[in-house]
Formats: sequence, structure tokens, C-alpha cells
Amino acid sequence: MEKKLYVLITVDMESYFHDLNLNKNLFNNEFECTSIMDICDMFDLKCTFFLNVYESKKWEKEGFGRICDNICKRGFDVQLHTHPYWMYDVNREHMHEYSLEEQKTIIKDGIQLLSYYTNEKPVAHRAGAYGANKDTIEALRQNGVKYDFSMFYGHPNCKINLCINKLQKNRQIIEMPVTVLKNNDLLTKFDVDWLVEDDLLKALYLLKKSSLNVVTLFLHSYSFLKYKQKEDVFEPDYEDMIKFIKVLDAIYKDDEIEVITVKEFVQLYEKGYFNENIRDTLLDLSENIIYPNNMLENILKDNNYSNNTINKINKYYLNRKNLIVNKLNKIFYRSSKKNIGIYGTGNHTEVMLKYYEKYIGKLDFNMFFFNSNSQLWGKNYLNRKIYNPKEIGNLNLNRVIISSFQFQEEIYKSIEKYKEKGINIVKIYEENEENIFSNYK
Repeated sequence: MEKKLYVLITVDMESYFHDLNLNKNLFNNEFECTSIMDICDMFDLKCTFFLNVYESKKWEKEGFGRICDNICKRGFDVQLHTHPYWMYDVNREHMHEYSLEEQKTIIKDGIQLLSYYTNEKPVAHRAGAYGANKDTIEALRQNGVKYDFSMFYGHPNCKINLCINKLQKNRQIIEMPVTVLKNNDLLTKFDVDWLVEDDLLKALYLLKKSSLNVVTLFLHSYSFLKYKQKEDVFEPDYEDMIKFIKVLDAIYKDDEIEVITVKEFVQLYEKGYFNENIRDTLLDLSENIIYPNNMLENILKDNNYSNNTINKINKYYLNRKNLIVNKLNKIFYRSSKKNIGIYGTGNHTEVMLKYYEKYIGKLDFNMFFFNSNSQLWGKNYLNRKIYNPKEIGNLNLNRVIISSFQFQEEIYKSIEKYKEKGINIVKIYEENEENIFSNYK
């Protein structure tokens, strides 16, 4: 049998705020589990929700029943997630802060609650904030739960570091770790929130070619929400939704990658599909690998699937596309055949020029790049020389576009004197505008 990579999409379903005094019940937000399921359904894939049932002490119990009923009716999976402080001791957040006897009770209570909501005993568990220890494993064993998803290699909350990414059997309990990779010498999760789009797709294909045969793709139930602290409101995070669509599209189109639920994983494990005797590995995102990255408009066109969430994402995407096109037309107005300076040699400029080629056309002007970092002067960026900003007045430039969101005003003040030489200094952003060239979609 050819090697196949199995992907478990796991969603920790819990409140965004770990505060027992809060009054925002995010479980009622349409962009919680509903949007995740809507996107999965677009590709006929299913995920697993690890539900923190202990919050039922705070929120309406019947509401949890409706949530579980909705998830199960749509063919998705629900398993146990333990954040004990919601029900037991507000001063002890992690499972490892409780004794074995206390943990046995916490897990027993959780099983009873989840069984009540789903009419089915959970087969798997994940400790909240990965805070499991050896007593957690023993408490699971004594409660008849054979599969644990708590282990996060190198995480300070996790007290069971048995392996990095491979399956491991531990006192009759099968430990499925949180999938981690190395990113700039730091550990990162294979997580929609933790990785930018390109790294998320790159990680998928690094994992595919590795010795691993099963991995977890991580989300939280609030992954598709953005909290605006100043206004104290939540808004949909369409950028993360698009990331999720992109990675599911890549999985869907690859015959050597398959999504399964935790319940299906258990069934396959017990049939001998997975082997613990494989080489453990920590993959590095700096490794070069070719991976597909289909454009969202092509994915939506090819898929031809529609529901409320997908329609909202498409509307957001089209509005953003119009915003980008209008911005590009404004800053590059009548630039054909002219000498155009661009101040900034980072990701912002790269994304801006990619969008130009995608939506406007060929880069039919002469580009001169500038950066204030003297160590970059004379070096190449996008196959062109990087200049000292002091040379702006000597290059017969039509304009200089400030390609920076964070330092736009600072750069403008340093080069506005060149306006006296007839060089137009172009700011991309008006006050309170968002960064539209942070990522290429």
C-alpha cells in the first residue's frame, strides 16, 4: 500500500476569553463552529470538535445540547476537551495542577456531560492548554478513554513529552501529539492561526513527504473571529477562512492526503493502519519544497459549492479585490514607461507587485528600489539594485511610492524634500486604512 498522509482537523471548542466573569457567549456566534463546518462541507470533509463541556456551568446547558446536536447531525465529530477551572477551581487552570483523584473525577464528569449531549461516550480527549501530565494519562485509562491528543512537544504547559510528532503508546493510552514544525528556530503548530498562508501550505507538503502518516491540523472554534479590543467587538476573520479553504483545497486535490475524524482515526488504528515504530521528525519550514497555491476565485469557480459562509467569503474577497485594484490604479496612475521609485524592499512590496501583475498586467515601467538600511545598498531585490535613498534626486524618477504600512509617515518626512525636484511622493494609505498588501491571496 502506498504511503498516505492522514490529516485530523481538530478544533478546540471553547470561549475566547478564559474569564469566568465574562458575559460574551461566543458559542452563539455564527462564525464559531458553523463557519468551520460550512467550509469543510464545501470539500465534503469532516473535522473533530474537542468541546469544553465544563463551560456548561457558565452558559445555558440546553445551548450545549443544540450545539452538539447540530455538529452531530451534520456528520461531524465531538470529543472531550478539559478546561477544569470553569467548573472546579478558578485558581487552577491546567489539568496537571489537580491530583490523580481530582483528574479522575474531572474526566468522569466530562464524559457524563458529553455523553448526555451527544448520546455517545467520547473516545478521545485533549487537555485544555495542553496541560496534561502522567496523572491525566492514568485518569483517562481508568475512565476507559484510550486516545489522548494533549501532547505538545516543548510547550511549557505540557508535562508529557514522549515524542515530537509521531504516535506513541503510553500505559495503554495512544498519544497523538499536536503537530509541530520548526520556523526560524522556534516551534510552531500546524495551525491556521499560527502560520501564514504560504507556510501553512508548505507545512502540509513537508509533512506529506515525511515519515509521518498521521498529523493534526489545528484550529480553535474562534479561529474565524477577530477581537477588536478598542471597540470590544468581534468581527469575522475572512483572511483565516480563506487560508482554511486554500489548505482544504490542496488536500482535496491530492490523492495521497486524506482527512479523517478522530472517531475514524480510532477505527483505523484498531485495524492496524498506523505504526508507532516510525522515525520521529521535526520538519523545518525553511526547507525548499514545491507546493500548489490555487487562487480563491479559481477554487470557488471549480468547486461550484454555495452556502451562507461561502457566499460571505466570496463577497469579502470580491470587495477586497476591488479595493486592491482601485488602490493600484491610483498609486501607479500613468506609470507606463516611466522611472518609478519604490521605497521598501520587504514582503509588502512583493505582494503589491504580485497583485499588480495579477489584476493590472505587465510591470511596464522601470523600477528603482530604496531602503534606509545601508547594509542592503547595492544588493539585489527582485533582480534589481537597492539604492541609498539619498540617490532619489539623481535617477530621473517620476515618483517614489512608499511601500510600507508601519513606517509610511516616517519615510514620507525623510523624502518629502524631493517634491521640490518635481518627484511625486506617493503614500499608499490614508489615515485609519488597513494594510491591504500584507498577504497575497
